[in-house]
Amino acid sequence: MHALDDQVETDSGNFFKLKTVFYISALLSVNYIIVALMGSALLEHFERLQTGNIYISVSGWDIPALISLPCFLALAAALVLRLLNRTTEKRLNVCLKVGLFFSLLTIISRPIYGYVISTKMEQSGYSPCWSYSSPSLMSPTVWVRSEAYCIENAGKVRKEILIWMDELPDAGAGVSAEAVRKQANELLYSWDMEDRAKYPHLYK
Repeated sequence: MHALDDQVETDSGNFFKLKTVFYISALLSVNYIIVALMGSALLEHFERLQTGNIYISVSGWDIPALISLPCFLALAAALVLRLLNRTTEKRLNVCLKVGLFFSLLTIISRPIYGYVISTKMEQSGYSPCWSYSSPSLMSPTVWVRSEAYCIENAGKVRKEILIWMDELPDAGAGVSAEAVRKQANELLYSWDMEDRAKYPHLYK
């Protein structure tokens, strides 16, 4: 009977360790994703701004997300201490305070960073284009070098328009607003034809 109890206790302990390792890996993976995605997006934003690209996709969460990194590291550190049986009340409090501090700093920095972005982009001559920006939460805002490049009601083909802009030579330095509008109309026409072929009953 004692052997069975010991086996159950061992299995329970192993399961707890595996679960803890999983949570640690998840937290570290979040850090890696933030650095890889947000960090690269931030570098691309500065590069496009320096070259005067025809459009720049800017997220208001780049810097706040990077600020949140110590929060996830603190939680991972607390789990590592628990896994190694090195947890003390003092160490746990330090991890929690660090996590709480950077989580609050992340929340506070978001509106401030958003204001800084808007001011900087407007000073650089860019205008927000909501037709090209995804309505999804936390999606970046697309800023165009001139308001004339922002074609209204082009949201259905915004990805295709941005891909076309990316392929323009010299970051779109010589493209006219008429050329952008013509391309948008062609893409919208193609989209409409494909949609009619796919859902003919809706157009009867």
